[in-house]
Amino acid sequence: LTGLPFGHVATKVMLPVGQRVALAVEGRDAFVLWGHQHSHDPDHGHDHVH
Repeated sequence: LTGLPFGHVATKVMLPVGQRVALAVEGRDAFVLWGHQHSHDPDHGHDHVH
């Protein structure tokens, strides 16, 4: 990968180092997709029902 934005710019790139990902490409756009792998409490940390 080259030409990625970095520093003090509005659009930034975050790469999941060491994470297994999927890559989706549409024309000149590329999307790196990954899910999170931690669990949540059933109440999501809230003391009320959702």
